Amino acid sequence: MSVETVEADDVEGEEILGSAIERREDAHLITGDAEYVDDIQYPRAAHLAMVRSQYGHARIEDIDTSAAEETDGVLAVYTAEDVAESDSPGNLVFGP
Repeated sequence: MSVETVEADDVEGEEILGSAIERREDAHLITGDAEYVDDIQYPRAAHLAMVRSQYGHARIEDIDTSAAEETDGVLAVYTAEDVAESDSPGNLVFGP
């Protein structure tokens, strides 16, 4: 079977259905040359981990963040209460 490369604008939808189409991205994926978001490393970048309740519709009365705060490498720990008190909930500041 031969595969012909054509531009999408040059082909009717009925011609594509059920036929072999050469995909442009496959070579990078198969050879390992593709770059994914997880492959990008920035110096001094921080990573975020969100912890959610294991129970749907639960009433959370208290959150003990002490273990997370004492963990090496943790820059900040925020709860919903911190976000509500922030002047700009989308931009929380960490550090001294």
